[in-house]
Amino acid sequence: MDSERHALGRVLDSAAAGKFPEPDGSVTILPLGDTAAVLGFTMRHYILTDLAEDEVRDRLDPANFAAPMLPSFLAWFAERQGLEAGFSDIVLATVVPRGVTSTLEKADADAWIAHPRVSRAKHHRSNVELWTTPDRHQLAVIGSGVAGRSEISVEIAAQARNRGLAAGLIAEAVATQLPGTAIFAQVSPGNVASLRAFLAAGFRPICSEVIFAPLQGATVPA
Repeated sequence: MDSERHALGRVLDSAAAGKFPEPDGSVTILPLGDTAAVLGFTMRHYILTDLAEDEVRDRLDPANFAAPMLPSFLAWFAERQGLEAGFSDIVLATVVPRGVTSTLEKADADAWIAHPRVSRAKHHRSNVELWTTPDRHQLAVIGSGVAGRSEISVEIAAQARNRGLAAGLIAEAVATQLPGTAIFAQVSPGNVASLRAFLAAGFRPICSEVIFAPLQGATVPA
């Protein structure tokens, strides 16, 4: 991971701790790394791409502070790179507190590879860890994602749902990580149940984000 990618990681870590980028309307364009993405803070955006900076800036209206998140720009950005835009997600974050412990058990990710949430995490993240309750009805997945940040997702088996367990599972999963570590989650704005669970577990929204994935057999326009 290069220094500029580390710079974005520091921005995210600072936001997780409550210190946000200056809302000056600027757009910072960083090297692609592993994932093309657009992140939007309050009047502040970051774009991860391997396109030339001048080409990207030529597509942005400098008078519109929301320009990087406009559908027209996102559609061009995806097509130009032969990629497909994902959902516009809310990124939430928390910092692992000191003095907390977890009752979750570490599981073998390879043994769970058939699970859709695990296979997706293995595809999009590195250093994937799995944590489960002893009955295996509650699953937490933690791995390294955009800019090397630690990302978490959780799932509760159908037979254990509607019991208000999600927030507790999230808090337990966070407690498996080192104190002081920033932990992030991406949630669709329409997934209200998930949003409520992460908020109840102490996460706070820090920015919006669109991630771009490869299209099968796609070619990048000349």
